[in-house]
Amino acid sequence: MKTKTSIIFVFIMLILVIPLISQDVSHRLKVVTEQANIRLEPDIGSRIIHQAPQNASLEAIEKQGDWYQVRFITDKGTPATGYVHESLVIEIGREKIPETIEVEKVEPEKIQVQETEPEEKPDVSELEDKETQGSGKMPPISLLLSMGLSYRVGGDINTGAEGLADFYADSLSSRMQGSVSPVHLSYLFGGEVQVRLSPQWALGLGLDYFKGKKESTVAYPEATVPADYTTDPELQSVPVRLSLSYYILPSLSPSFYIKAGIEYHFASCGYFYRLEQAESWEEWRGEASSQGFGFMLGMGIEMDISSSLRFFAEASGNYAQISDFSGTNAYQDSNGFSSSEKGSLYIYQAHTGPETSYPMVFIRERKPSEAGVSDVQLATLDYSGLWLRAGIRIRF
Repeated sequence: MKTKTSIIFVFIMLILVIPLISQDVSHRLKVVTEQANIRLEPDIGSRIIHQAPQNASLEAIEKQGDWYQVRFITDKGTPATGYVHESLVIEIGREKIPETIEVEKVEPEKIQVQETEPEEKPDVSELEDKETQGSGKMPPISLLLSMGLSYRVGGDINTGAEGLADFYADSLSSRMQGSVSPVHLSYLFGGEVQVRLSPQWALGLGLDYFKGKKESTVAYPEATVPADYTTDPELQSVPVRLSLSYYILPSLSPSFYIKAGIEYHFASCGYFYRLEQAESWEEWRGEASSQGFGFMLGMGIEMDISSSLRFFAEASGNYAQISDFSGTNAYQDSNGFSSSEKGSLYIYQAHTGPETSYPMVFIRERKPSEAGVSDVQLATLDYSGLWLRAGIRIRF
């Protein structure tokens, strides 16, 4: 009789347990975010091998912690497996499979099966893509810090420095030994806050700072009293930029982007002219500022350093011609005389003869109108140019 009871007990156990064991683990998942990154291993730093779009259906094989192992079809049409984070999907067609099932034996005649309560389905509106920090997708906000080298055209500030050198050569009846070097190159420092509008588009607000100076000296050895002329033109600007960037394949590393924007320049300039003859000398020093609009266009490349950092390099060009500069001109000489005047930055032709004239740039209180001066107009400085920069993107 005891043997018969044992056989009945085993039979009942098989009836209750076999359905649980043979239950198909494979079930369907639905992508509830804009896109779900499927990784090679169940790890946030693992390589992305596929991206499933929103509402796509995936076949789950098993679950390991917060990760589902899923089966999918690649872009080439071949089957493959990978891992997707649970925050990116929900189970469809049924409640989640409990991760543990406990079978408790109470009495031979009574078997109690205790199951964990099914987990509540996540609220799609509250899901956050936890993979943002490890994938190529841009997070909502990033901070970009960079430095580089800038080339600027310069415009009238260079024309005035060279023109005065030629004027002295003519006035002193001497050839010019050496040449005046225009200011073009400068270091560049920049920062930008960028907000993602979509996986491909981002809006940025940033500013740069650059300042360039170029000192040069030429000699007039054949003058009655040999002379030297020194000049040191200066360009400086802080452009504030509103830009729009388009990222090509943002989920990859490296990824490429193109960028366009409008700039507003807080610009300044300076000049220094000094003529020395034996023990005597005279010099002019001027500083002026103005503001104006410009625009830029560029392209760059980005690549991952870590989950929160990206390296980027960018080549860009801009156009910005600014006039209406105002400031102060200071004059002094070896005799102890000095003076200053506030006014606008002008460029004009200074004549040494009926057929010869040379461009000069000075800050004058009033529009120059003295004898030997013609073609007077407000000076225009050209902040257009090219720049190369590199830096890091800090992702929040």
